[in-house]
Amino acid sequence: MKLQKHSGNPLLHDKQQVSQGETVSVADNSHLGFADNAKPDKCFLVLALKFRSHDAVKSQGPHPAIQVAMQREASGKSFHHASQPVNMPSTGTAAAVLECVTAKGTDVQKMVPDARVIALSLEESIDIGRQHQVGFFEHLLQAEPRWLTFISRAHCRVQLTDSIPATGRSSGQGAGFQQPPGGNQRWLKVENLSTNPINIGGRLLRKGKEDVICEGGSLIFVAAGGDGKEQAFLELRLRRARA
Repeated sequence: MKLQKHSGNPLLHDKQQVSQGETVSVADNSHLGFADNAKPDKCFLVLALKFRSHDAVKSQGPHPAIQVAMQREASGKSFHHASQPVNMPSTGTAAAVLECVTAKGTDVQKMVPDARVIALSLEESIDIGRQHQVGFFEHLLQAEPRWLTFISRAHCRVQLTDSIPATGRSSGQGAGFQQPPGGNQRWLKVENLSTNPINIGGRLLRKGKEDVICEGGSLIFVAAGGDGKEQAFLELRLRRARA
């Protein structure tokens, strides 16, 4: 079997680094290791490839994971038909959501509303990334999956509050901003956990830095191009949760 690496993130085949764009041959019992850019030789996840013959599949049946996927497909249960918003807070009712308003190659307005929001509770820290909202970003970027390489497993950490967080900086006062009824404002503190930057109110937020958005403000995922310029490919906007 042939494997071609598309991502810029480290990948090891039997403990050997695989370059971006390189194609390698993988055999039964080969190991694929996934590592962080900061420690390319230290794998946080290793997968062992196990090949099965047609006769084995015929006599023993498909792998259990495939059986579950087939059952879900047959029953019409798929990610974008989820009845609840992705990452619904563990306690209480969602006070606000981060709603996807733009995704490269996709008309998000045609999606089921619950499939494009991340629910937030007051004073609850939530990590955002492909590891935490499983299938969320893949669904939004299904038309142009190449952008997924710029979304980390744990990309940023957010916390919703009723008062301006200690960073004291806010965005969202421009287009799309609406003062909430009664003047009660909600704020979202954003900390970047990734080497990939994010855009907050026209400002790039690098790893380890914090910024704030208020209602109507956006958290924008960007990709750094070869010319050093950032290209926005996914925008999440903060809004109150609807009843």
